[in-house]
Amino acid sequence: MQRLLAFFQLTRAALVFTAVADSWALLLYKIPGQPPQADIGIKLLLTALASGFLYLFGMALNDLLDARRDQIFARWRPIPSGRITPWAAVVVCMILLMLALLAATLLGIVPKGSQIPWPTFVALATALFIVFYDAAAKYLGAVGLITLGMVRGLNCLIGRPTFGFLLLPLVLFTHIAMISAVSYYLELKRPRLRTSDIVLLLMGIGSIDGLLIAAMLWKHTLERPQVPVVLAVAAAALMFAILCGWIMTRQCLPPRVRGARIMLFGLFWLFVYDFAVLAANKQWSDAWLIVGDAAASLGAFYLLRFWAKGTLPGKPHYRIARKSGC
Repeated sequence: MQRLLAFFQLTRAALVFTAVADSWALLLYKIPGQPPQADIGIKLLLTALASGFLYLFGMALNDLLDARRDQIFARWRPIPSGRITPWAAVVVCMILLMLALLAATLLGIVPKGSQIPWPTFVALATALFIVFYDAAAKYLGAVGLITLGMVRGLNCLIGRPTFGFLLLPLVLFTHIAMISAVSYYLELKRPRLRTSDIVLLLMGIGSIDGLLIAAMLWKHTLERPQVPVVLAVAAAALMFAILCGWIMTRQCLPPRVRGARIMLFGLFWLFVYDFAVLAANKQWSDAWLIVGDAAASLGAFYLLRFWAKGTLPGKPHYRIARKSGC
């Protein structure tokens, strides 16, 4: 059982549902006048497998490449604590990546008559961005933050890579890049963010968002029927900004804890965007599927915290420290 717990902690399994919900939301989104998608059940399953395995791969690879550093700063994690060997982690990463690409390949042949395996290309691109971030970009300031956003945006497209309505990938990319920047700054990660990094980050976000908006205008998918969806997403973003402001004003929390909470809440807030997009499009049954996915994620999160309590050497992986009376 402890090895299973170590695997779940190595892969951050409780948060894999966020990646699945993102790709499901785009896959389920309906444009007025378009016929319903065929084989939607199979597509949902394969999309969940491709997105989920890629997420697990990215988390496991991150811990594998950080194993030497974690020997000093995070000895409670699965590899430095000895609960998973580095070779076992390598095997886990390889299996997860192969399963993700297999699911994406099968997803590409579900639509009859498809000539180009777009899901495979998108999954492979996502995996390359994951490897680039874990191996190098996380030490490159703004480049790493933009890369994180790209990973989330591309993951969203795995189930429906040729879909022209790119609002959700745009929002997910921007949200992850921004909250990662705030968390990075508050947690005093190295190398420290400089003014040039902030300028580069804002320019990168603006450029990529501009390209996505231009693509939607070119494909005529950003039209009047989507106005309620845009407003719903904007309202969700405003609500999260208010939540971040409330966290930042809590003086009893040290900066590192504020950064960790903003990052954690920001990941769970992805469910809110997914729900808002589908609910504003009057797809209530699909929106409740996202709610179920979010409930599963919260349940898994607290289950792993309870499971790990008192069993790990040092600080539990899923715990966020707080000051007394806060």
